[in-house]
Amino acid sequence: MKTVICHVKWGLIVLLLGVGSSVSLFANVGSAHLLPLNCSELLPDEAPFVSFFESVAKAGANEQRDLARRMLKVLALREKLASTTDWSQNENPVDELVRKTLCFYREQKDPLRTITYNDPQIIAYLKEAIKPLEAKVEDAIFLAEFEREQKMRYEHQIEKNRELIRTLEQQAQRDAKAEYNEISKNARRKARKQK
Repeated sequence: MKTVICHVKWGLIVLLLGVGSSVSLFANVGSAHLLPLNCSELLPDEAPFVSFFESVAKAGANEQRDLARRMLKVLALREKLASTTDWSQNENPVDELVRKTLCFYREQKDPLRTITYNDPQIIAYLKEAIKPLEAKVEDAIFLAEFEREQKMRYEHQIEKNRELIRTLEQQAQRDAKAEYNEISKNARRKARKQK
């Protein structure tokens, strides 16, 4: 009886360890190959959506060449924008656009079903959504570059103003010193005349 209980306990431990490791394996796989269920606006996390988007693009390289190329171009533009701009984590506007595009599908079309990266319905949706997404990405990059250029111009103007202010301060100090010396000289002269 004791050996049966020991075998049952040992079997449960092995089973729990096996389930625990398989859950962690599925958790890692799910992050890139399953469309996330959570589309919360309060604490948006774009990374799983960008990973899923990339998985769809790479998986469709053989069958959906044009779609895959366009999706990979969106991701390349995302990387280029990230490399030229000092975005902090989760601020890249392309990430937000990818998340919103996929969340629209998740919320409006298929809120509860498990959606894999090679699901025909998500691929059909992305075929329709890629053109508006590309336009939004171009607009976001244009706006980001415009703001970056404006910031650089403002910083340049501020630096130019600093140099001008420095020059004016130096000139004012020279003028003040000369004027002070003249006033002091006149005061000494007047004091001598009163003797």
